[in-house]
Amino acid sequence: MAETKVIRDLLEVHRDEENSLIFEKNVSIPLRNSDLPVRCNVYRPLESNEKKFPVLVTYGPYGKDIPYATFHAGSFNEVNTQHKSKYSAWETPDPVFWTRNGYVVVRCDERGLGQSPGLLDTMSRGTSECFFDVVEWAAEQPWSSGKVGLLGISYYAGTQWRVAARKPKGLAAIIPWEGMSDYYRDRCRHGGILSNSFISFWWNRQVLVNQYGKAGRSKLQFPLDGPGARGQEDTIEGDLSEDALKRNRRDQTEDNEANRFLDEEYYSSKTFDFNDIEVPLLSVANWGGILLHLRGNVEGYRWAGSKLKYLRFITGRHDLPFYYEEEVNIQKSFLDAFLRGVDPDGWSIPGKLPPVTLTLRKGNVGYNNAVAEKSFPKRTELAWPIPRTEYTKYFLTPEQTLHPGNAYSSTSEKKVSYEALGSLAKPYSVHFKSHPFQQETEITGHILAHLNVSVTPPTDQDPADGSSEAGDTDIDIFLTLRHFEASGREVLYTGTAGDGVPLTKGWLRVSLRKTDPEHPRHNEYMPYRAYRSTDVQEVHKGVVYAVDVEIWPTNVVVEKGGRLALEVSSGDTQGCGIFKHESEIDRHLTRIVTAAYNYFRSFSRYTRLHTKTNFPMATLQNKVAIVTGSDSGIGAQIARELSILGANVVINYPFSQFKERAKAVLKTLATPGIAVEADISTIEGPNFLIEQAVAAYGKIDIVVNNAGIAVNLPFEDQTLAHWDSLVNLNCRGTFLTTQAALKYLSPRDSRIVNICSISAKEAPAMQTIYAGTKGMVDSMTRVWAKELPKKYGCTVNSVSPGPTMTEGFAQAGDEMMKMLQPVIDKTPGGARLGKTEEIAYAVTMLCSPKASWINGVNISACGGLWMS
Repeated sequence: MAETKVIRDLLEVHRDEENSLIFEKNVSIPLRNSDLPVRCNVYRPLESNEKKFPVLVTYGPYGKDIPYATFHAGSFNEVNTQHKSKYSAWETPDPVFWTRNGYVVVRCDERGLGQSPGLLDTMSRGTSECFFDVVEWAAEQPWSSGKVGLLGISYYAGTQWRVAARKPKGLAAIIPWEGMSDYYRDRCRHGGILSNSFISFWWNRQVLVNQYGKAGRSKLQFPLDGPGARGQEDTIEGDLSEDALKRNRRDQTEDNEANRFLDEEYYSSKTFDFNDIEVPLLSVANWGGILLHLRGNVEGYRWAGSKLKYLRFITGRHDLPFYYEEEVNIQKSFLDAFLRGVDPDGWSIPGKLPPVTLTLRKGNVGYNNAVAEKSFPKRTELAWPIPRTEYTKYFLTPEQTLHPGNAYSSTSEKKVSYEALGSLAKPYSVHFKSHPFQQETEITGHILAHLNVSVTPPTDQDPADGSSEAGDTDIDIFLTLRHFEASGREVLYTGTAGDGVPLTKGWLRVSLRKTDPEHPRHNEYMPYRAYRSTDVQEVHKGVVYAVDVEIWPTNVVVEKGGRLALEVSSGDTQGCGIFKHESEIDRHLTRIVTAAYNYFRSFSRYTRLHTKTNFPMATLQNKVAIVTGSDSGIGAQIARELSILGANVVINYPFSQFKERAKAVLKTLATPGIAVEADISTIEGPNFLIEQAVAAYGKIDIVVNNAGIAVNLPFEDQTLAHWDSLVNLNCRGTFLTTQAALKYLSPRDSRIVNICSISAKEAPAMQTIYAGTKGMVDSMTRVWAKELPKKYGCTVNSVSPGPTMTEGFAQAGDEMMKMLQPVIDKTPGGARLGKTEEIAYAVTMLCSPKASWINGVNISACGGLWMS
């Protein structure tokens, strides 16, 4: 247990008529797992003795009582005047503004800091549990409406992810504004390399000096070159000895240097499951935060389990945009929706608002110029990564250029070498520069660099020997992507501290190159690494290693004539600012050689619509689509394609054992959707599915009757049980689903699409019942196409797939493929199986607004196997 003085009641209550609030200072909040309290300041509207209000909570280390004006005077001078008051504090919402707008503000000193006794252990599981108690306490107070929101920058954002995953009672919404979500990957060890410089700066100037019980806190001074805990009050309950202070803290500078792997207790205790976050969230990422927060905001958004989640990209300095009028309006609109039930903008309505908002970095406006950066255009998107992204390979050539294309060959071979252990003061690097872009090109998204690297042996060792003791050699790779305008001048963007930074950076320690391709977060543009001690792979001198290096996401619009350059270095280079990797304990390397045939792979190169590439538009935005049998195969792909075009999709699966499969499909959708368990072969299932869809979205625009099964047996072996199962699902299920949906169909431009089969026309052997059921669906389609459009404003069409490569086909085995081979061979369009996306394309075409004059049509998507 932490050492402390005698705990007293420190509460002070002040009525501030000038600012129309009640100020309660040093309110003690009891904790479930400790006899020691944490202390907070509460700022309440004057009416809060009679009325209840929603609550905004911050919990962090910088001192609830330290005025913003003394913590960082230079920054405070530039803050929007509407958010400057005597109560303002660094990186937190201003109490005067928010109480005037109907909120209570609770600002809490984290355990072990300010006036809160206890163990100082920032970002730990223990302090997150204390935060949990604070949120639940705030929800239960007599002045509280019971709804709590979290709003803050940086540390006050990063803690939000962790406490939201614990699901405290009363938590209704979070806005992690530039807040890392992965302590190891985002903040401490970039690619496994310790980012010690910032940790030391942060710990010693902003945290350690604010420890509970530290003597002389009120007299501390720091250079006026940045933030620092200036102006703190001394510990009211008395000072502690230096020995007691040391026992009462976990030192981040020491712990991060002593621990290297994510499976060590220090780091593993700070992990959590993103899927456990269920509250509505607005994650705000800054394109310039390329060394601390950007990645965390993006990954937190991508993997959070919240059904209502939004991602907003901004530019500018780390401290100021939070207080811009237009950004505060966004914060207030979002919080009002979930904490006050006032939602004119539609945050709480699934599919009403596009979930992603981009700021497009177009043009060279300089850096640290808020007015100039307001010229950057904004655009909304339906998902992140942008579904219509074209991932393009850029090869690193022997001539040290970046060569675009999916194929690059050269007869020459060249090793490009540079010294190891570079630093910002003495950088060692090589550069690969693109040719001038022939048209304006937007690059937005994730980047992967595939490199082949080696470290040279000492001059007295044979390079082919490859001998070295395990662990005595390593390679640290530092990558930087830079943008040059047509004149040749580099374009720099606003970084965290207002410094000029390049587009983005990436890192990797080669001994930690092992990836986990089976992990659900692993994909071709962003490898997943577990960074476990058991993942360490030896690095031998003279041996070439192929590695995939994650580069943090970025955005830029490269003008015609502009260029990009990839910088490969052995240490920090321009743009790292205070986020240097220079620990003498962590870094001890020799000399690195990079092979010539490395290629720089997978720019998230997304070219704008006016260029040669034509991308699908969000033509189905705000539409609601139901796809039966969509937890796999053709149905799952139809759901994905509809979501890419903007529709909110209801995924349907028949039995509980397929729930995880359906959830996996949901994660691949470009728009928010839901998954409903309903057996379409039953009488009750179709109606239940429709009811759940309407409960979630209030309407139905598109019905795709996809659920179906087949039996391939000789006629004499097909049974009545086969008959019942196929007829009940393929025919009756289509009938009942459509019938149940009719009264909820949007009265204009709605769609019904039935999935038939060329078996109904081709009449293959061993498909008596299946072909018959699909023939019935084909007939129903034509009848409904005559009967329903005038009554319900819909069109009715069908798609007949030929043999298609689905999960079922893939598992059918060699015998099934042998039986199908003659059919495949005679397909005019090509001797192959169809692809699920080819079937889905036919469906989405029929669902598009421009297909409103197509009715009663059957499209054979079969490569010409059947022609009518």
